[in-house]
Amino acid sequence: MPSTDDEGIPGSHTPTTTQDRKEGFPQFTELTEDICRIIISYVADAPHELEVRNSRVTRYHPAGMTSIFPYVSKTFARLADVEDNWKEALLRQISHEEREHIWKSGLRRMLPLEYSMSNETDLLDDARNHLPGISYKEIYKRIFTRHVHFEAPMFLMPCSVRIGEIYGLHLFEPRYRRMIRDLMDACDNPESARRGEPIRPGVTPDGLLQPPLLIHFCLPHRLKRGAMAALVQVVWCRVYEQDTADVQLMPVGWVQLGDIWCQRDQGDLFYSQATRL
Repeated sequence: MPSTDDEGIPGSHTPTTTQDRKEGFPQFTELTEDICRIIISYVADAPHELEVRNSRVTRYHPAGMTSIFPYVSKTFARLADVEDNWKEALLRQISHEEREHIWKSGLRRMLPLEYSMSNETDLLDDARNHLPGISYKEIYKRIFTRHVHFEAPMFLMPCSVRIGEIYGLHLFEPRYRRMIRDLMDACDNPESARRGEPIRPGVTPDGLLQPPLLIHFCLPHRLKRGAMAALVQVVWCRVYEQDTADVQLMPVGWVQLGDIWCQRDQGDLFYSQATRL
């Protein structure tokens, strides 16, 4: 779609001359804002919506409301922030057959812990009511950048895990002693959680519940970007002298690994960016 006041749409392979940019698309100025809204409502997509699949990895197209419309014109950039568009994007995600569990769990993280066992039919409205003044776009952004995509420490050991089946580990390597200490420190009750009492999730500065989570990568598969791993939650922990610990872990989902790095100052503890599947 041509533009009247921008340099063109990124990714376009059609040469744009100075004369083209000067003349622009005169008909565009005749469109009313309501018509612009209708146009966007048909083609507006948010991050993580348009999938490209192959046998190894799932990728996502750039999103219209963040990567395309803002570069079409100032008017479309403003309309891309319209609350109705972001509300519809959220509703599409929480009703998507394959992704609804991810987005609903993200919404539950924006609510008090006691809400997790209650009715979830109005999760979106409840999140807005619990955080007065928050916009639908901000809700989408928080879930997308802190829940769908996230960073977590990695535990590397051959193991067969099943979603929902709790298993136990004894942590003795320095890097994993550091890992469990940091995870417990982020809980709402770090001292009692270390003694084997029920773990209460902490809360991040932006108001999201933060249960103690780590990524279990089941070697001997190659550790690389795009590989699959299990996302596990610490459901019980007992820390002993010298910070060795027994833990019980519950796999809560599968993730696809993104960037991977090693924290040398944490005893060579690996971290990864990951995407929930």
